[in-house]
Amino acid sequence: MTKSVCLRPDLISSPMELFLSLPQNIKNLCFLTSDGSESSRWSILAWHPDHILSYNGSQVFLDNEIQNQSLKQTIHTLHKKRKRDEKYDIPFIGGGIGAIDYEYGYELLDLPYKHDGSSLVEYLFFDNALVYDHQKNTWYEVGNCQLSPTPVGMRRGGSLQEVQTDLEPQWDKQSYVDHFQTIHENIRLGEIYQACLTFPFKTNPFEDPREAFAQMYLQNPSPMASYLELPSRTILSLSPERFFHWDGNRMETKPIKGTRKRSSNPVEDKNAQEELLSDQKEQAELSMITDLLRNDLSKISKSGSVQVLQHRSLQKLPKVWHTYSHIQSETKEGIQPWDIIEAMFPGGSISGCPKRRAVKLLADVEDYRRGIYTGSIGYLSDDGKMDQSIVIRTMEQFHDTLQCSFGGGIVFDSTPESEYEECFAKSQTFSCSPVHPPQSGQASQRTEIG
Repeated sequence: MTKSVCLRPDLISSPMELFLSLPQNIKNLCFLTSDGSESSRWSILAWHPDHILSYNGSQVFLDNEIQNQSLKQTIHTLHKKRKRDEKYDIPFIGGGIGAIDYEYGYELLDLPYKHDGSSLVEYLFFDNALVYDHQKNTWYEVGNCQLSPTPVGMRRGGSLQEVQTDLEPQWDKQSYVDHFQTIHENIRLGEIYQACLTFPFKTNPFEDPREAFAQMYLQNPSPMASYLELPSRTILSLSPERFFHWDGNRMETKPIKGTRKRSSNPVEDKNAQEELLSDQKEQAELSMITDLLRNDLSKISKSGSVQVLQHRSLQKLPKVWHTYSHIQSETKEGIQPWDIIEAMFPGGSISGCPKRRAVKLLADVEDYRRGIYTGSIGYLSDDGKMDQSIVIRTMEQFHDTLQCSFGGGIVFDSTPESEYEECFAKSQTFSCSPVHPPQSGQASQRTEIG
């Protein structure tokens, strides 16, 4: 059966305006939005899923029924039933949108993990969706969303309330230093070369997470941003990092490593940029992760097709500078979507090198559940395309709490002071004013951001 895809010239709202105009009684709303940059052209809105899939580490559920297949087999079977061979000029023609928690990587790497019953994978499958082309300022409708033309303007009288929240670090500085030293000692002994040490923050949940996401996004537009209302939680992500994009043949990934805080002073901002590009430690870290991802891609790619197109390129975000690489390949014949997840997950840029040993060490040292943080969010379109983010700069809201985490890669030349400060520089993604790190013994002192 052919998919119905049509232009919607009557929709004149921007993606964020349309997102905010949707009524609150719409459930399981998923919004993958972009900053309109060259490699981030599309935004996707979908709600009222036709199927809900989840996996808790031991059981796979599809529409609340336990499946007698593995997660991979269940997704493959569902995707095969929904598969469409027609070619469209938009990236999503219906399909799955969802989240893969970092801890799912323990299973793929054959590492022990104590399951607590929480979902590790949640995907919502949609027959209907709205897709926005930022280059042409055009909406496309997939299926029938039953959406009337909407006026330009935000919900609640056309204005947004300022986001006010308190992020409470769960480690003080001494705790971070102690964990850093354990990682660094393993690097010194040659057990690993790099590891991404992270630590958690908590705060009270947002009264209106949709409005909170809009406010934070408008302050910090990001190329891989997303908002997901899943059965178990709501996720607000301002991630700048693409995990991978697959068009059914060509694969690309863009790992980020290296961060410098930006300045409103043009001279200081330029200095920060030059300092990042000249930093040998940052260069070594990105090179290691680039090699790791080249190796991951080779598992699913045709021989000789893996190429590094860019290395140590600059990415400009509102609050920080990053350096990244751009790697591309052609996948082998017969590769299925979940084969790619199994070969690549978790991302090398947020785990370490060698990956399995680094992930095992981090599990012992961090001693908390990362959840969606450093996992992946994205879509699996019914025509086979996939686009996935690395989940950083992200908040995860449950019924009575909201959590997020920040971290950075540690190599031999790293120092605990600079790495600790870098985590708080990244936390400014969620702030209008600087967030200052607490000192030792101040883990319970809240840092106000707004």
